[in-house]
Amino acid sequence: VRESIPDWLDEIGRQELPDCWTEELAAMNREAPVVLRANTLRTDVRGLQEALERGGIVTRRVDGCPDGVELVRRANVFDTTAFRNGLFEVQDASSQKVAVLLAPEPGMRVIDACAGGGGKTLHLAALMQGKGTVIAMDVYARKLEDLKRRARRAGASNIETRTIEGSKTIKRLEGKADRLLLDVPCSGLGTLRRNPDAKWKLSPEFLDEVTALQHEILSSYCRMV
Repeated sequence: VRESIPDWLDEIGRQELPDCWTEELAAMNREAPVVLRANTLRTDVRGLQEALERGGIVTRRVDGCPDGVELVRRANVFDTTAFRNGLFEVQDASSQKVAVLLAPEPGMRVIDACAGGGGKTLHLAALMQGKGTVIAMDVYARKLEDLKRRARRAGASNIETRTIEGSKTIKRLEGKADRLLLDVPCSGLGTLRRNPDAKWKLSPEFLDEVTALQHEILSSYCRMV
């Protein structure tokens, strides 16, 4: 009752995170900060901060995220010159740590096979300094169209998009990637700070289904490396 969590989900949490579940629940019920990632294809962190300050938006650095800044006070960052000029993307601190783990290098061929709207794709392109190729793939073509628009604003010219139409799409890229990112479909429990109602829409059966889908993607897509 205190943390507003379904009983079945609370039980899973107690079993899987016995040492920190209480703290995790409390954290998930606090408002999420607004975190931005400086687009290093166009600027650096200091340049981004200065551009935002000219528009009256004050930020601070984020520990563990070399390109990340957090808004001191919430504001509409999308109505800024800095956004229109592609100086940043809105991206949580935890999400900013993912692309770095791949250690992508300029000139590589990197595949983001569950790209969605492309937040991590854009980060990969920036880490590669616009050199090489980032292939962004998804089963939803409309999401890739949104990614193309974001890539143009960011100046990320090394991104190629491909809609996954079946196993043949994956087979054509067998053994072609230096790196592969699989941000597989998930329960969404990591986003409860932004979508608190999501926990009441989930079911144990859905968790079983999404786990099976994750296993299938990990098993079949890995051949692209």
